[in-house]
Amino acid sequence: MSLHCSRPVAVDPTGSHLVDEAGKPWFYMADTAWELAHRLNPAEADFYLTTRARQRFNAIQTVILAEFDGLNTPNRQGESSPARQRSRVAERAVL
Repeated sequence: MSLHCSRPVAVDPTGSHLVDEAGKPWFYMADTAWELAHRLNPAEADFYLTTRARQRFNAIQTVILAEFDGLNTPNRQGESSPARQRSRVAERAVL
């Protein structure tokens, strides 16, 4: 089974919908995985995304930072947000 999905590349000239590379209407079939990047490890994320692709989803809605205290709470791998890491570097430079 191919996991390739067409992607929207333009808005239809009427402005009513998106179209794919061939000019055909593109239906936004999305799942929400708000904290995908924050709560899952890479193997779990790969499994989730592969499963959704097999189920013919063509979009996943997610956020980069966790909803609650996302700038300070590390992700599943123990990594903190890039913004928090930069502020820590800046704090050390000032000290």
